[in-house]
Amino acid sequence: MGGGASGIFVAVLLKGCGLDITIFEKNKTIGKKLLASGNGKCNIHNTNGSSSDYASSSLDKNQIQKIINKFTYSDFYKLCSKLGLPLIAEGSKVYPMSYSAKSVLEVFQLSLEEVHIRCNEEIIDIKLDKNYKIKSNKQEYEYDFVVVSCGSNAHERLGGSDSGYRLGQKLGFQLVDTYPVLTPLKCKQVFCDLNGLKVFSKITLKDKNIKIIEIDGDLLFTNYGVSGFGILDISYYLNLCEIPSFSVDLLPNISKEALEKILINSIKTYKNASLCEVLSGIVNPKLAKYLTNNKKSDIKSIKNIVYTIKNLQITPELTQEANNAEVCGGGISFECINIDTFESKKYKNLYIIGEVLDIVGKRGGHNLAFAWSGAYICANSIKKRMQIQ
Repeated sequence: MGGGASGIFVAVLLKGCGLDITIFEKNKTIGKKLLASGNGKCNIHNTNGSSSDYASSSLDKNQIQKIINKFTYSDFYKLCSKLGLPLIAEGSKVYPMSYSAKSVLEVFQLSLEEVHIRCNEEIIDIKLDKNYKIKSNKQEYEYDFVVVSCGSNAHERLGGSDSGYRLGQKLGFQLVDTYPVLTPLKCKQVFCDLNGLKVFSKITLKDKNIKIIEIDGDLLFTNYGVSGFGILDISYYLNLCEIPSFSVDLLPNISKEALEKILINSIKTYKNASLCEVLSGIVNPKLAKYLTNNKKSDIKSIKNIVYTIKNLQITPELTQEANNAEVCGGGISFECINIDTFESKKYKNLYIIGEVLDIVGKRGGHNLAFAWSGAYICANSIKKRMQIQ
């Protein structure tokens, strides 16, 4: 049973003469988000199973930890080994030994041999009569168990959609406002001259000039704002802010005083060189040109440039596009489900798992890790109810 972290689909179980499982997939995109994970290497899990790596408006940290503990990384490792998918850890991030997301998809598809997959068929309505009557954009079906396993509206080109939220509303579930996470950020400043330049930086997020979090990571300048792994990590906390701003140290491995001394000595050594030429020996020439902008080679200019290098101010816009985000926070409230089974409190034999729920994790395999845990809990609940060993 899928974790629902990719694409929009509904997994349905049919009880009758044996077991029949059908997956309905709206955009024929099953596995696309999985293939994109970890830049194609598939960051499939994280060895650090901690509730501190997640945010939810409808679950507290103890509840999140309880869910994670029911299907830990150790459990997932054993399952993948049994399936023929050996894993390897880099720090706390976990990848397939092949470092290929295609390997993961191939193995998972092998395990779905007994499953019927109906692509390009969206579930648009679910009604409970004696059994569940589900209506797609093509025809109607009847099943005993329904698992709503949907993604969020993040990354539309990879199958993201708000279909799961709309289906939840039809069923009367409470929705928490959604917001993009792990996303490039639009900014009030324009960095067209630096477009494409990546710099390892220390990035400090502030709200009303109060420090929220400080992260070391890559910052990528774009023609709309900033991106890079450091920015994706910072974006996880942006929803906490009312008036956010970044203070970026573009050379975190050298002090302001040491940098000033190097520049002053270089100006004395190369008397005919411009400030831009001297600075190009310390930072990327494109950045040097942007920072100097025909400034004179004097002490005042050097101090101003050093201050900017160590304290570049960036103001992000609060409104970001979900289509550029890796995941979204918010979704169907956990108030609507039993966290011991992931079964709906309102409808018996209807389960909700995946990113459509009000849970979001940090970058590094945490979102997939939670999806595996939710799917495991859900599947075991259904097996127990159907008395399947």
